[in-house]
Amino acid sequence: MKSVAIILLAIFLVQSKLFAQNEEKKFEFLPHQAGFQYNIFIDEMLIEGFLKRDIYAVRYGYRFHKNFVVGGEYSGYVAKGEMIDGSANIFGAFIRYDFICSKGFVPFIEAQGFYSNSKWSHTFNGKIYEYGASGFSSYAAPGFSLFLWKNRLSLDLYYKFTPSKDFRFVNGKHSVFSYKLNFYF
Repeated sequence: MKSVAIILLAIFLVQSKLFAQNEEKKFEFLPHQAGFQYNIFIDEMLIEGFLKRDIYAVRYGYRFHKNFVVGGEYSGYVAKGEMIDGSANIFGAFIRYDFICSKGFVPFIEAQGFYSNSKWSHTFNGKIYEYGASGFSSYAAPGFSLFLWKNRLSLDLYYKFTPSKDFRFVNGKHSVFSYKLNFYF
């Protein structure tokens, strides 16, 4: 976790030096952000017809400084398969730093702390086995936003990774590519 903090600090310091002379390029943001995500997770389990996972997320953010956004998010997934069913609900709070360097393209780094609760049932030899897990975790995510429609709409593309040994994303790993569609008002 210390290494993540050092990397974030280094990125912040380098960015502030590199883009300090670009003050004449004004990039105005509206303060409120509502973000949405829905997709089916595509991997070999889906292609082989073994397991379908629907991913969803809803978030609200408030820009309290030209570079900083804070907010909350509810996300999760529902998994359905021939022998397995499951779901996860995740409630979190995030902070995001935008490296404002040009209109239309904004790199960022985001961190989120969250509580996750998941439940699964697995059928094997006619018996149903149920299990679940819950707990607190966090992730960090570098990415970028593509702004459209007079800065009222953006597409965030980012790569989330968690330092937690106990938490895994929908793909069963400690990192995953993700996106959000955001509306600003």
